[in-house]
Amino acid sequence: MIRGTVLRALLAAAVAGAPLALATPATASYTLSPFIGNGTAGSTGDGGLIQMATINGPTGLVRLPDGSLLIVEASGHRVRRVASDLAVSTFFGIGTNTSTGDGGTPAAATINGPRDIALAPGGTASTYTLYVSEFTGNRVRKVAVVSGVGTVSTVAGTGIAGFSGDGGAANAAQVTSPFGLSVDQVTGDLYIADQGNNRIRKVTATAGVITGASTISTVVGTGTASSTGDGAAATSATINAPVSVLATAVSGDASTTGTLMVSDSSGHRLRRVDSSGNITTFAGTGTACSTGTALCGDYGPATAAQIRTPTGVISDGAGGYYFGDQSDNRIRRISSTGIITTVIGNGNGCSGLDRCGDWGSAETATINAPWDLVLAPDNTTIYVADATSRVRVRTLDPPLVGPAGPQGPAGPTGGTGATGATGATGATGATGPQGAQGAQGAQGAAGPTGPQGPLGPTGAKGAAGPQGATGPQGPAGAQGSAGATGAAGPAGPAGPQGPTGATGPQGPAGPQGVAGATGPDGAAGAQGPAGPQGAAGPQGATGPQGATGPQGQAGAQGAAGVAGAVGVTGQDGADGADGAQGAAGADGAQGPAGPAGADGLAGTDGANGAAGVQGESGDPFPLLVSLPGDNVVVYQQAHVILRFFVSGPAEVRVTVLQGSRTVRRVSRTFKGVGRRSIDLGSIRRGSYRVQLRGARGATVSVDSGKLTVRARKT
Repeated sequence: MIRGTVLRALLAAAVAGAPLALATPATASYTLSPFIGNGTAGSTGDGGLIQMATINGPTGLVRLPDGSLLIVEASGHRVRRVASDLAVSTFFGIGTNTSTGDGGTPAAATINGPRDIALAPGGTASTYTLYVSEFTGNRVRKVAVVSGVGTVSTVAGTGIAGFSGDGGAANAAQVTSPFGLSVDQVTGDLYIADQGNNRIRKVTATAGVITGASTISTVVGTGTASSTGDGAAATSATINAPVSVLATAVSGDASTTGTLMVSDSSGHRLRRVDSSGNITTFAGTGTACSTGTALCGDYGPATAAQIRTPTGVISDGAGGYYFGDQSDNRIRRISSTGIITTVIGNGNGCSGLDRCGDWGSAETATINAPWDLVLAPDNTTIYVADATSRVRVRTLDPPLVGPAGPQGPAGPTGGTGATGATGATGATGATGPQGAQGAQGAQGAAGPTGPQGPLGPTGAKGAAGPQGATGPQGPAGAQGSAGATGAAGPAGPAGPQGPTGATGPQGPAGPQGVAGATGPDGAAGAQGPAGPQGAAGPQGATGPQGATGPQGQAGAQGAAGVAGAVGVTGQDGADGADGAQGAAGADGAQGPAGPAGADGLAGTDGANGAAGVQGESGDPFPLLVSLPGDNVVVYQQAHVILRFFVSGPAEVRVTVLQGSRTVRRVSRTFKGVGRRSIDLGSIRRGSYRVQLRGARGATVSVDSGKLTVRARKT
């Protein structure tokens, strides 16, 4: 079954900013699923939901304080937003590859070839600061959002490619093709992967705030395109076409400020800068993995593994890191102990319109040149920017519950061991002589009794003693005579009871036949309207001495609605995706009951399986309804039959449009998963658009197909 419930639950947790209470099995399994984009490059779908939207060359991701996901569209010259309710909109840019709009809102500004986006620490749902790199615009832009209103400015770069300005104002310095961005969580300093200059540059914050006047400097690299200098100062080392930089400072820990992880992309390494400013190789040997499907060092030390063109790198929340091994088409993880493994991708790429292993195991799916990734607060859900103009998501599968194995027979009871011999008793020592008893002295006379002193204060109550054991119960005593019953108070008259609605006669039940194979689920009949509720009569007053006042008249019961017809029970098929629930049928009139059939034999009780750990379930994921492709061509003498696929029981609505005019609208109900068709009847020759919709939020994999009808002799 499609695991959309897990995806929805995880997204809700990401919005709330709290980890999920998912139980991780001993060997966890993960599923890779589509999140936004269908493999077609575009920037469509604003105002709708993610299932209908397209994105254009995603290269950067960040999660906002309110749980929204921002996606950098390198080819679309935009930053798109997926809100917590899954609505899609454009956050920054209008699609033009220029750099205008400083001083205005991000929705009215333009950005030129954006690549990455970073969030400053300390933001709230409505007030926060973002930085966006412009690869072809040779700038870094800032969006300061206050009470939901954003303002754009330039904080680094002049727009002219070059290298200059260290020690001066960042917006007067030159950068070349800036790519990755990251912000120090302690100081607020901004780090820039100045890719064209083979350097990492830093813009120093003042009290956590960065402006165009803030000072820029180089912290890694000399400008030479190579990978040298391990064990010495990072400013004297060389790096080769850095794509990503991660400031690894931990909020509240000043000793970690200035520490970095750098994707030395063309050097096929991850490099690390410590708090002293020295650089070392963290992963990779400098030799690219020969093929993405090779082991490439998995399950061994990361420093001995081969990687090829590393891209985005993030913390895994447990002392390790995830990174994009781009040219090997994989996402890999380096644990806190330095061991490297693959967590997404089998090394093969995939084309834009392929499923690429979606809804299957994350380790065996295919991804295509991943650029960036972001981790949800549960520390297991990973969003990946795939070069096929899609963002995909890895989620933790819920634990499977297997049946309990049979209990083995009890082993035999061992025999009682032999009692050892009693040791010999030692000799009794001699008793010494008893001394003589002294004489008893005479008893003195009793003295006179003195006067009674004043009564002292009452002492504190002592603690209750332990309860004694209960003694045996004595025999029951003889029963005393019953006391006289007192006179009952007069009862108030009962209010008249309203008439009960007549119930239709129950007919005899037909004989119970032999149970046949289960057929497909029938559609539920429409629910009849409920009869009106009669008004309740007033409550009578309570009489004296417990007398009850008259009871108000009960309202008449409304007539029962007509029962919908019961569909034939279908045979159990494979589990499909959770479909939207259809409307409940009305309660029909109860038919006459036939005589009871003979009781069948009781089945044998099966063994009880062990209860598995209950995972959290989310809202059901919408049903997947898919056209076979963008173009649907029919050659059948202008008689059109539309074929498609549904992944579970569904009510499907098809609309055929020519321009803005609706040519045909048809609804059908399907009972289970499989390939389905709808006869649209005779349609004139021409080109039309087809919109396929499922009831109650069903997902359509292609939002509109092109339908071409051509007459041809049969």
